[in-house]
Amino acid sequence: MRITGGQCRGRKLATPKNLSHIRPTSDRVREAIFNIVGSKVEGAGVLDCFAGTGALGIEALSRGADFAIFIDQSRKSLELITQNLLTCFKQPRAKCIQHSLNDKIKVKSLCKHLPPGISFDLIFMDPPYGMELVLPALSLIEQGNLLADKGIILVEEHREVQLPATTSQMRLVDQRVYGETGIWLYTAVASINNYAYRKPQEP
Repeated sequence: MRITGGQCRGRKLATPKNLSHIRPTSDRVREAIFNIVGSKVEGAGVLDCFAGTGALGIEALSRGADFAIFIDQSRKSLELITQNLLTCFKQPRAKCIQHSLNDKIKVKSLCKHLPPGISFDLIFMDPPYGMELVLPALSLIEQGNLLADKGIILVEEHREVQLPATTSQMRLVDQRVYGETGIWLYTAVASINNYAYRKPQEP
């Protein structure tokens, strides 16, 4: 697994050997995600949820993001992320947080680990497939007002999973399929005029 673009392009990331809950995003899908994001990554504040190896957030930093915060409930995952950050950057502009994102978590519990009033331009959400973790995590994002006004959320799940076209504060504006992987892009309802909805399709 390697960084596909930016200052760390080609840098090899460590992958888990015995962590069965981690399923790293493939280089192909990650590159497709950043083709979708385009120039929005430059100067962005990034939140990498269910971070695993940290590949999405690290890729964002490589491509010009201002900072990244990584959240995963596994201490071993966060150790792997820290290793990968130090492989790519002498002084990573990043913070790792050990926290769950399931529906039993109160938003105050999550936000106390974050800088007060922070919001993110890019939020990546790549939970274990089929575990019904996306909707609770989206709800936490909404309750904590963590998505910036013109920010976007990219969700990666199995292509057969059904995710809503709208939530209370967000709307689906793009949906794509890469093999067994589905990508959903959400933005705040107030920013909807910046996007034209694209139906899912193979690349």
